[in-house]
Amino acid sequence: MSLAQRPPNRLLQALPAAEFDALHPHLKPVEMVRATVLVKAGSAPTQIYLPHSGAISMTVGLSEGQMVEVAMIGKDGLVGASAALGVEIWPSDAVVLFPGTASVLDVAEMRAAADRNVTVQNLLARHELQVDVPGNLPLVLVDPILAGSCATPGERCQIFSARLGY
Repeated sequence: MSLAQRPPNRLLQALPAAEFDALHPHLKPVEMVRATVLVKAGSAPTQIYLPHSGAISMTVGLSEGQMVEVAMIGKDGLVGASAALGVEIWPSDAVVLFPGTASVLDVAEMRAAADRNVTVQNLLARHELQVDVPGNLPLVLVDPILAGSCATPGERCQIFSARLGY
């Protein structure tokens, strides 16, 4: 399938042709409805979400009860890359912030693709590691333990986005 015919998610666009062709039959298009919880912190994700439009907010609950947004994922990323790389417990809530569409894929399918192809493995790892932090704003990490120690009650923590960075 040509790049023009692939869904507009940048990770799907970046996959090697053979891997995309192998995953394509397993991709399911879905509507993302505002405020829908896609993955709950502490759970084991079973699906990967690759947004085409809209945005998914990643939030962490602090010990004082506040919620901190630690990342926003759009069509340049995905929710669940760490699960495809073998991380069993999800560290944050993934909630639809802006409605849109996405492709959904079972974690097992993406894990198999990562096991077969080092390029897929690298794309997933790069997505999990690259963070774009604007200016001199307070950095809040995705790890809930570290996030709790970085944010104080009443402090407004800024959003940062994880992206592929090709």
